[in-house]
Amino acid sequence: MVGVRAESILDEFNLQTGLDYVLFSDEKIFASSISENQKEISPEYLSSLEKYQIISIAADNRALGSFMVAEISLPDQPGFDLIGLFNIDSTVALNRQLRNLILITLMCVSLVSALVAVLLSRRISRPLNYLAKSAVLLREGDLNTPLTTSSSTWEIDQLTNALEDARVGLKHSLDELNKDKIWIENLLNAIVEGIVTIDERSFITFASEGIERILDLDAATIMGRSIDDYFITPTGEDLFSQQISGQNQGRRILVSMNGKESLLNVSASSFVPPEAGNATRALVIRDVTDEERIHKLIGEFMANITHEFRTPLTALSASVELLLDELPNLSNEEIGQLLHALNIGIIDLQSLIDNLIQAASIEAGRFKVNPQEVELSSIIVTGINTIQPLAKKHGLMINQPKEKQSFLVKADKRRTVQALINLLSNAIKHSPDGGIITVTTLILENEVLIEVQDEGQGVSSDRQAQLFNRFVAPISEKDFSEIGLGLGLSVVKAVVEAQGGKVGFKESETGSAIFWFTLPLVKGRDL
Repeated sequence: MVGVRAESILDEFNLQTGLDYVLFSDEKIFASSISENQKEISPEYLSSLEKYQIISIAADNRALGSFMVAEISLPDQPGFDLIGLFNIDSTVALNRQLRNLILITLMCVSLVSALVAVLLSRRISRPLNYLAKSAVLLREGDLNTPLTTSSSTWEIDQLTNALEDARVGLKHSLDELNKDKIWIENLLNAIVEGIVTIDERSFITFASEGIERILDLDAATIMGRSIDDYFITPTGEDLFSQQISGQNQGRRILVSMNGKESLLNVSASSFVPPEAGNATRALVIRDVTDEERIHKLIGEFMANITHEFRTPLTALSASVELLLDELPNLSNEEIGQLLHALNIGIIDLQSLIDNLIQAASIEAGRFKVNPQEVELSSIIVTGINTIQPLAKKHGLMINQPKEKQSFLVKADKRRTVQALINLLSNAIKHSPDGGIITVTTLILENEVLIEVQDEGQGVSSDRQAQLFNRFVAPISEKDFSEIGLGLGLSVVKAVVEAQGGKVGFKESETGSAIFWFTLPLVKGRDL
């Protein structure tokens, strides 16, 4: 009866609380709201359960569910235990649904986050990729392309602006450096001397246009090559690099370049790395071959001018002395011969002095002509009459142009007569005794051609290119007396070209020399 009464009370408890129950003692279960057919529940099993332990109960191969165990105390009922069983299947199912919902939500959030991250990364990476390409262009030296990307990200905009400012500043600096570089290169190239830098192995690291002119080679060809490969010293002498003088000193070195020997004046200065890169020395090279030749020619010129002045002065001195000592005893014919000799000497001295004066004015840049309308025949006659005594002395005859209609030319008469006298004097020196010197004129379209032909042996081919140069060096001792000062033909060239004419040389059919020059013809003013 107690058990039945307890069970009715516990059923009421089950209805009100929703808890299943098991009332048991150490030996027997008195009342239970769960199936009596389940075999897992026993007093021993129930006694071993801990508070809030979750158990699964099944009966007749049928799962009754999962229960959470809680002991319910029975005051004043020793020997009896009441276990409350709370079915947590719905809670577990709810937890499972909640967990699944959370997982699904997390997955959705993850997907959305990933999608947003992709969109944001693309939104950020696009301007970053543009900046990366711009950085590559900057690295390759393209400073003309501006950085104008726009982004909603403030930091990227700031980075873009910073890079653009850096590009503008760098471009400005490079432009200034290029201006300085161009200025320096133009300055170096404007220097007549060649400038070259070499490293510690004497390899060329820089060459100016002056070096290109000296070597007749492009600078790119000689870069990175040894300087001794291009400046070759004579056999038996030290290499060019070994003959270079010390700091801020100059030295003349004889080298072979382009198949000919040249004398170079080389000045050296040292660099202090690393500012100078791999260059350790700078050389200033000047070709002084022509200067040395000029110095030599000037020496020869001084010796020659002494010879040129001594000969007529000696003759003049002897003639004057003879006139002074023997005048009362001389016949008129002898006096005439002495006066004739004096005249020839004066003509020689006058021609020599005129050439020296004109050469000096040419050298000083003060040479001027005053062309005027003048009759061509008066120039020819004056020149021939002036030189005629000298021609007679050597037994030469000068053939003048036949009388014909005269023409007006535009010329400085005094200087043109001097040019003609120089050509006639040159012909007299190279004509054999008893020879004939022929002067001819030929009217061309806008000018008149004057030719002077001798009956000499002509001019050797190796001297023809230098005929009109000043101070032409004699080739042999015999030529020394014949060439004179080397001024006559150079004066002819200067006079003729200053008047708008041309001057030249050609060989006759017999091999003799023909020197010619032209004068502008005054049209419509025939005489």
